[in-house]
Amino acid sequence: MKKLTGIILAAVMAFGAFGTAYAADVSVMVDNTPVVFTDAEPFIDENGRTLVPLRSIAEAMDLTVEWNDAEKTASFSAEYKIGNETSYGNYFSNDACYITEYRVNFTVDSDRYSVDSVSCNADGSSVENHHSTWEMKTSAVIKDDRIYAPIRYLADEFGYSVVWDETTFTAWLTSGENIGHQVSFTPTAHNDVLSEVEYNIEMLNSCILEIFGADVDFDLSYSAVYESEEAYDLGNGEPALLYGAWESIDVSDYYEDPTAASYYPVSNYKTNAEVRENLQKYISDEIIDKYFSDDFLEYDGALYLCRSSRGYGAIELDLDSLTLIQETDDKCYVSVDILYFESYDSTEMIELTKTDNGWIITGETAM
Repeated sequence: MKKLTGIILAAVMAFGAFGTAYAADVSVMVDNTPVVFTDAEPFIDENGRTLVPLRSIAEAMDLTVEWNDAEKTASFSAEYKIGNETSYGNYFSNDACYITEYRVNFTVDSDRYSVDSVSCNADGSSVENHHSTWEMKTSAVIKDDRIYAPIRYLADEFGYSVVWDETTFTAWLTSGENIGHQVSFTPTAHNDVLSEVEYNIEMLNSCILEIFGADVDFDLSYSAVYESEEAYDLGNGEPALLYGAWESIDVSDYYEDPTAASYYPVSNYKTNAEVRENLQKYISDEIIDKYFSDDFLEYDGALYLCRSSRGYGAIELDLDSLTLIQETDDKCYVSVDILYFESYDSTEMIELTKTDNGWIITGETAM
C-alpha cells in the first residue's frame, strides 16, 4: 500500500435523476464547512450520479487516503486512541472493545467494497482483526486517469449522514454525535444480507412459538379420545378419534384426554417429516432439535397442531429489532430482541452460515 500519488480520487453519489451528463455547480458540505476542489470539478453523469473528487472529501473527514496500484484499490482509514469514544459493545464476549483502526476499501470495477478494522480491550490486549465485504449499487471506476468511488458508502461507514439538495446541487455530509470517534467494526447495512436472512429469523420465531412454519387453522378445533388410559400414555399415545364439538358423536366409551388438548388442522404439511424438511432449508438440525421433536399429530392422512392447557406465545422475537452485527464471506451475525408477553426481555445474537442454497441458522447466543 502506498500513499496516493498521480491519480485523483473522486466519489459517486447517487442523487437526482438526470438523463445526460453535464457540468453543474455542485457543492459539498462536511459539517457545514464547504469542501474546496482544487484538482477536478464535480459533475453529474448520464446516470444522475454526482461525481466529486474524493481526496478533498476524505481530507475534510480527517481520513488518510492510500492507493494500491497493483490491486487498483483506494483505501480510506482513520486511527483512534484507546480511551476516547471509540468503545463499542463486543457481542462476542463480555468485554468492551475499542476500535484502533478503521479502513474502507474500494476496488475499481467492483460492486463490492470491504471494511477492515482492528480492535482491542481497554488494556490494549485481545487485539483482533476484522474483515467484511459489502455490496454497492454502483462500482468504482477509472475515468480520465481518475478513480471514482462512491462517497455515500464511505460517508456512511464513518458515520456521516448524506443529504442531497437538488435545488442547490449541494451534498450535505453531517457527522453523528459520536461518530468520527465512536466507530463500530460493524459496517453499515448497504447490502441485502438482512433481507436475505429475514425469513430465516421468521422461521426461528415460528419454532419459538411452536408453530414450526405450519399454516394452522386456529378457527377449527378438534378434541381427542383414546381407546383407554393405557393407550393415552400420558399424551404420547395415538388417539382413537378426533372429533369436533359440532359433530354428534358419542365418545362415552372412550378415554378422554384429561388435559383437554385441542388439535388444529395444518394445510401445508401432511407429516412431521415434511415440517422438518422445510425447517432444514433455514435452520441447522442442531437448532431445530432444540425446538422441534415431531410435535404434530399425524392422523388419518392429515397433520394437526396440538395445544394443551399450558400457555403459548409468551416468548417471541421482535422481528422489527433485527440488526446486522457482522458479515464475512461465509458467516453473518445478527441481533434480535426477545419479548416476554410483548415486553422487552433480552437480546440474542444469531449466527448464520452461507450455503449454496442460501443462509442457515447455525447458532444462538444470549447477549
